Amino acid sequence: PGDPRAHQMLRAAHRRAYYFPPDFRGFSAKIRYMDGTLDVCGQALVYGPREVELDLPAPADVVTWTRQELVSLIGHRWPIAYEASDGRYTLALQHDGHPLGCLIRFADDPFASSYRVDDRRITQITRTMGSTRFVITLQEHAVTSDERLLPVHFTVVYWDVAMNRLTRADTYSDQYAGIDGLYLPTLRQVVSATDSGIETRQVRLAEHRIATREQ
Repeated sequence: PGDPRAHQMLRAAHRRAYYFPPDFRGFSAKIRYMDGTLDVCGQALVYGPREVELDLPAPADVVTWTRQELVSLIGHRWPIAYEASDGRYTLALQHDGHPLGCLIRFADDPFASSYRVDDRRITQITRTMGSTRFVITLQEHAVTSDERLLPVHFTVVYWDVAMNRLTRADTYSDQYAGIDGLYLPTLRQVVSATDSGIETRQVRLAEHRIATREQ
């Protein structure tokens, strides 16, 4: 539905992005969390895009944050057909000369989403959820052996819609390693800036073991 040129452009970006293979069943890994005041190690079990189990000797809010970040890392790499994701929506395309590429608007998305796409890659995502609007700007990608893209540096900036006020800015740094033909996360670092100051949190993953069908 909508402008076929927008779907063609977004489908090409979807195909260029790295996703796990359809038969991927997850992995386990040792995990380390650090934030400057706390440094703890544990175990992570990943079975699906929202099935993440943590054994981490840390306060509940740290465990919750760590699980949310792992869910985000894994969920964005989990295989999904274009038609079952962005392809479901009515799209409109605008060539406005922006340095981050063409603007694609979602006409029937509940979050009033829009993307910018350039050179078969998504460069920016804007959504509104309740009273918050956020913009993700993807700044750098790693390239896999088969020429697909993994985002490794991006920022997320949040506004209070009613007050039109900037409330938080998060800078992300991710790393991946090639393991048995897969690209699995080894690092997520988030530097958050708010009125309260700057906070840095880091999660490292090591000694990955890929789940088998028998598991």
